[in-house]
Amino acid sequence: MYRVLRRFGTTEVAQALRPMFLVWNVLAILICASLCFGGQQVAAYAQQIAAADTSTPATSPTKTNATQAVVTTTPNPSTVSTATKATSTQPLQTCVPVETVEPTPIDLSTAPDGLKQQIDAPTFYQIFGITPSALRSQIRQCAPKTGSEATFTAETNYQLNWQYRYTEEANGQCRVVYAAVGIHIIQALPQWQPTAKAQDGLPNRWTSFMDALKTHENGHSALNVQYAQKLFNDIKRFPPTPCAQIAQSLQYLADSDVAALAQANDNYDSSTDHGATQGAVLPQ
Repeated sequence: MYRVLRRFGTTEVAQALRPMFLVWNVLAILICASLCFGGQQVAAYAQQIAAADTSTPATSPTKTNATQAVVTTTPNPSTVSTATKATSTQPLQTCVPVETVEPTPIDLSTAPDGLKQQIDAPTFYQIFGITPSALRSQIRQCAPKTGSEATFTAETNYQLNWQYRYTEEANGQCRVVYAAVGIHIIQALPQWQPTAKAQDGLPNRWTSFMDALKTHENGHSALNVQYAQKLFNDIKRFPPTPCAQIAQSLQYLADSDVAALAQANDNYDSSTDHGATQGAVLPQ
């Protein structure tokens, strides 16, 4: 077309294209007639298309509609199913290892004669899992321990301290006139929050295990208090002793009572197999 326009002048182009204009006019008349007589059919067809387009979302939900169904506040079978499926893909939480919490000495600076005890509420380390093997694994990983010491499911730690005063008698003997003993106890226990996915029966078995475990650890606490009371009684009732020897003699007495407490705790663990005979056995 570009070359044709360059060969013909303006008048020549109009004359040459006159027959083509006649053809176009005839086509335009025919098209107009077709639209005028068939307009109602075209409009009806357009309405059918519009109606079909409007009904599409109701019969074929889009991804957006499906997502909205999941977050609706009115539960329905599809919502529950979708939400459950989404939850099942969430990764299981892992525990965080913790260090042993050491109790601090009791302040005896203004304490009167007697035993002063402080038993803190248990500290807990969190574990997660839905099977017994998962719980055992997380306990091994995250139960409190100090350095390279063996890891136990639970522990009871104590701090024992004491002080005393004595006075010199006329005969050169010294006699204890004041004694105070402090015992500070802290327990560390596992804590597990069951979920709907937990193995059947596991929550009940865990509850029984924890009851037995607390019974065992409370046995340690009772021994600690018992021997702290014994230490106070032994110091307070210590017989008059030559002043040059009383301090050394009292230290020997205290060391003996502390060693006896450690042995009592060991014997308690041995006799109960660290709580197993009391029912403190991890679910299998």
